[in-house]
Amino acid sequence: MNYTQHYQLPQWVETDRIMMDDFNDAMDKIDQGLPQFVTGSYTGTGEENITKHYSLGFRPKMVILRTENTYSGNTYDTGLLLTEVACVAFNSYSAYMRAPGSPGGIEDDGFYINHDSSAATGLNREGVVQHYWAWR
Repeated sequence: MNYTQHYQLPQWVETDRIMMDDFNDAMDKIDQGLPQFVTGSYTGTGEENITKHYSLGFRPKMVILRTENTYSGNTYDTGLLLTEVACVAFNSYSAYMRAPGSPGGIEDDGFYINHDSSAATGLNREGVVQHYWAWR
């Protein structure tokens, strides 16, 4: 029997007898190798200059947050991309990369955001639902 290079999945040849254990082991490897993610949301509180923690029950590899706020007649697309090595903040007009931890970061049980003084146009606008996607 031959095996694939990256996941060591069985590649049967014509003379091989297919065994249940080989098949089940291959399916387990595939199941473990697929990206697992959760989605969720929170409702902004309007608090400013505060760090808020959002628990997922696991340490994510990556988190993407996005919101669309309407403020003073303008619509603001705002979001974050959080990883272990960088934080990318973006809005309707620009994007910038920062070191992990500012304006948010990954923790053992989820992620956190440092909500700054612009809660009205950012990720903590009171009453606005903020959406996130987190990959294990």
